[in-house]
Formats: sequence, C-alpha cells, structure tokens
Amino acid sequence: TTPKGTLYPNSGTVTCNSGYTGNGNGGIIDCTDQATWTSFFCNPVNCGMSFTVLNGAVSFAGGTNFPTTNTVTCSAGYTASGTTQTTSCQADKTWSSVTCSAVDCGVVPPVTKGTASTSSTL
Repeated sequence: TTPKGTLYPNSGTVTCNSGYTGNGNGGIIDCTDQATWTSFFCNPVNCGMSFTVLNGAVSFAGGTNFPTTNTVTCSAGYTASGTTQTTSCQADKTWSSVTCSAVDCGVVPPVTKGTASTSSTL
C-alpha cells in the first residue's frame, strides 16, 4: 500500500533546523507527475562580516555561515576576556561575544630608595 500524502499531486512541508533557512518556496515540496519530489535545501544562515571587536580584529578565514568559528586577535596590550579567543556564527545570525580587555600589570613593585605610583587613563 502507498502511504497517504505521497501520491501525485500532493505536497509536503519542510522545516529547516535551527541555524538553517530554506531555499524558497515557503517550505513546500510537491509530488510531481514524474513520481519525484521537487527539490528543497536547508542552507546555513549567514552572519555576515559586520562583527567587530574593540581593541581587536576578527579573521573571517573560516567563513561567515552557521556554525563557523573564527579567530579573534586582540591588539597589543589587550587580551581576550575569559578563555574564548574565537567567535562563532550563531543560529540567530549573530556572532558570539568576545571582549578584548587591557592587560593588568598588577601592583606596582617597591622601588629601592624611591616611590612609585600609577595613573589611570581608563
């Protein structure tokens, strides 16, 4: 027996997974008179190259499609906060957050026969 809905001229629907979008046609596929289904593809969303990092730069060598990961390089004197030095294209077409923060030199060491102090420019 033939399952219901698979006979010409029936149609079906396709729902793409999170992070993917259909190639058009509103997610509808059709059973054709040639006993085949019309083509439908789920393509990764594109996050674009608009992501910037203050005091750093992003290499888009890995591309801009979901779920691509790209390297963030912080400027001299700055380091990536936490353990993440990469950004990833998310399912909602945004890039994951990366912050380049100023390095911390710590407490000024004692100076023999003198004093030391710091000034803040931040």
